Amino acid sequence: MATEDSTGSFSTVNFEEGWPILQEEAVNKLIDILEGNHQQQFSSTDYMRLYTVAYNICVSNPAGPDQQKLYDQYQKTFEDYISTRVVPSLRGKKDEILLKELVKRWNNHKTMTRWLSRFLHFLDRYFISKRRLPTLQGTSHLAFYKLVYGEMNDQIRDAVISMIHREREGGEIDQDLVKNVIDIYVEMAEDSMKYYEKDFEKAMLEDTARYYSQKASSWIETDSYQNYMLKVEESLKQEKARVNSYLRYRSIYKLTEVTLISHSESVNIIMARIITFDEGWGFMEGGITKLINNLEGKPETPISSEDYMMLYTTIFQLCSQKPPHDYSQQLYEKYRQTFQDYIISTVLPSPREKHDESMLRELVKRCLNHKIMVRWMVRFFHYVDRYFTARRSLPALNEVGLTCFRDLVYQELRDIVRNAVLSLIDQEREGEQIDRALLKNVVDIFIEIGMGQMDYYENDFEVAMLNNTVAYYSRKAADWILQESCQDYMLKAEECLNLEKDMVSCYLHSSSQSKLIEKVQQEFFTVHATHLPEKDHSGCHGLITADKICRGCICFSPIYLKT
Repeated sequence: MATEDSTGSFSTVNFEEGWPILQEEAVNKLIDILEGNHQQQFSSTDYMRLYTVAYNICVSNPAGPDQQKLYDQYQKTFEDYISTRVVPSLRGKKDEILLKELVKRWNNHKTMTRWLSRFLHFLDRYFISKRRLPTLQGTSHLAFYKLVYGEMNDQIRDAVISMIHREREGGEIDQDLVKNVIDIYVEMAEDSMKYYEKDFEKAMLEDTARYYSQKASSWIETDSYQNYMLKVEESLKQEKARVNSYLRYRSIYKLTEVTLISHSESVNIIMARIITFDEGWGFMEGGITKLINNLEGKPETPISSEDYMMLYTTIFQLCSQKPPHDYSQQLYEKYRQTFQDYIISTVLPSPREKHDESMLRELVKRCLNHKIMVRWMVRFFHYVDRYFTARRSLPALNEVGLTCFRDLVYQELRDIVRNAVLSLIDQEREGEQIDRALLKNVVDIFIEIGMGQMDYYENDFEVAMLNNTVAYYSRKAADWILQESCQDYMLKAEECLNLEKDMVSCYLHSSSQSKLIEKVQQEFFTVHATHLPEKDHSGCHGLITADKICRGCICFSPIYLKT
């Protein structure tokens, strides 16, 4: 039986006794506030009382069913409220009126979730986490999605698309309202894009394709090629502005592609003839040269949306013409050859001329430029990647671009680069200041060149790094064992181990830590520590005997115990 203390809280309460209190004083009052029927907000005293009731339900019988009952009742509370209050308020409404009511109801829903989650915080923190159940917020948001959007998503989505359509035609719309509605898709999924992509974006992109297909057919009848392309460019700018104003950023590339494809068929019509490979590739070479000039820092305007559109469209045309004028295979080969020619003529000579840190900086710069070039080229040649390489099971264009860098730059320079890195590591071990950020960027190249695999890092860098580490600390341990007392020897070993751990965290891959520490420990505590007992005044003579030297030295070392 529930017992109420002098503060108005209940020291002992089960679910059947406690839930009516929560229903009346928390749920009903909260609903009245949200519906405008109650003006008085929750005080700190109210909060503590209701939190305590929920807490006592959870702890009165931890092994019993009350916590699960409370969780189930929380879910049912939202389902009942949404079914009886929220959904009916949306039915019958259309267009902007529907969207405004939806935004209001969603904000109320978040307020209700926030308050009830605070009252039931103990349930969320202990019972739900241990059972790996959806959080209280996740549970309430899922109920809203299933009950509201399960019935009304088509109307909500179509109302938003209608407003976007009106804006494309030059009309003024409430962009803040559209953004708030779009945000609901993401917030319901707890910042995941799954509802946005499935329930809104797919239909929006299909509508965009229909819209610009109709526009293209109209413009092609009335405009010159130049004016047509200017209108296409303006359309792209408007779609980017829409993304910046109220759509999700990830939609920008999909919208751009849909818009371009919608116009590409009309571009074929307006040109009214077959494009030869030499004509098309001649135009592509101009765009690629502009890209390379940008990367090389030469005077050149940046790649504009119009440049991108024209280059993409040219590739599309060269790939979509009927045989024998489908040049997909030739474009795939030219894509690879473009990288090979650029690397051999421009990229490789620059690091060849430099040494040590200067060479490493040039390599990092060239690697970054190469990744930028790959990213742009993949966008230009996207149609080749999407249809030709996929159907022929060929390496994707991104892989082809990175492979060119690996085969031509990495394979030639890897030994020189590795030795320069090892030299810098040794300098740091000697107490010199080095550019750790540079080292990290260089080491990352060994990792990235594997495209998801660690083989290149491990075989081309890590093995040599570990061998160099053994050689370095073998020399150090041999010197220190003769010069230092046992205690000083151990302190120096500890400092070295700390440095090696720090190096891993700053610029080596985390997988190297255990291997590196093992090598260092072996040199200090196994290979060379056997000479410590030979020093009569070492401080270890009485501690370490010949047959227990390794175990004795290791136990004596505080750093070993920490690792």
